[in-house]
Amino acid sequence: MDNSVNVRDFDAAGNGLEDDSAAFQQALDSGSPVVIVPPGLYKIGETLKIGSHTKIAASNEAVIFLADGACTTINDFLLTNKDVQNGNVNIAVEGGVWNGNNKGNLRNPDIFDHKGCTGVMFNFINIKGLTLQNMKLCDAESYFVRVGETDDFCISGIEFEAVHLRPNQDGIHLAGYCSNGTVENISASMYGSTNDDIIALNADDEVNRLVNLGLKRGPITNVIIRNVYAADCHTFIRLLSVDAEISNITIENVSGGCRVFAVNLDAARYCRTPLFKEEDRPDGVGNVHDVTLRNLCVHKTIDSKNPLILAESNLNNFRIENFIRERDKEPENAVPTFSAGKMKPVDLTLDGKIITVGHNERVLDDGDSYNEILFTALKD
Repeated sequence: MDNSVNVRDFDAAGNGLEDDSAAFQQALDSGSPVVIVPPGLYKIGETLKIGSHTKIAASNEAVIFLADGACTTINDFLLTNKDVQNGNVNIAVEGGVWNGNNKGNLRNPDIFDHKGCTGVMFNFINIKGLTLQNMKLCDAESYFVRVGETDDFCISGIEFEAVHLRPNQDGIHLAGYCSNGTVENISASMYGSTNDDIIALNADDEVNRLVNLGLKRGPITNVIIRNVYAADCHTFIRLLSVDAEISNITIENVSGGCRVFAVNLDAARYCRTPLFKEEDRPDGVGNVHDVTLRNLCVHKTIDSKNPLILAESNLNNFRIENFIRERDKEPENAVPTFSAGKMKPVDLTLDGKIITVGHNERVLDDGDSYNEILFTALKD
């Protein structure tokens, strides 16, 4: 490949025994636009930092894994962009099997620890032009991929696998100020994976929590998500807004099984770190508008108490089309399909039937399929 370098040229051993992080970093710092990672087993003992206008091209037979004890501070990851403060441009990572070795890189159980490692595996913040594609990501201690303040991104062809399940084990976690992106062809065939949201759009979150240190609360706009499959995830899609907007989002072709939610808009009410007091927000919270989800074919894998669709955020022009609940694949349960409430007054249309829902009302429904669910905000 023209203008490329190979990590082997910098004495990467690829035998799984020697620490290859110095060789990788030298290749990344060489000024070459493409860094090739050939087949091998690469132990990484220090955070890899990728700069602007750089692509990692890894063989599908290349396994890159964190060494035991490699992550001890909030700045430690398997891979991050080099200049989080000032920003980077045009970063790409393609191919490879990347393993966070969470068994050897545990977080502090204190969720407000501000010194220990976040458990994040891939960290990308403040980037213009980010591409992640055609790779397998394994055993993150918390988020597999964390993206914030990033414009123009494409995340495609990602397979998640977690042998060791962890709390907060989101697959792709988009935080504030992410815009103009595509997330597609995402899968998690191993039961239990991922152990939190496969895809989270968290415009708001508790940014003082260890897993969120370095992120900002802000809008998430103009994102397309399509072709998402899981055998047994915690939650497929989360849209978390309290004040910051989530808008112009299209989500298509979601299928498989979940233990808790297919779609979660609970505004973090039931998390360990809620973002507001209910009595302080009598008109509800959230600014979610111009969102369409279509072609969801999902089922519960356990008899949990949670509905497949939970809507407890202020919504406008929020539409779900062609939703199917696969009852024949579920254990016997009494879980409702759909629950809505705790929001500003809206007209809720359920397959042509219009119901007005306000903060003090709740609508439950147990249908097996819906051609259309539509939330339309009422004018004050």
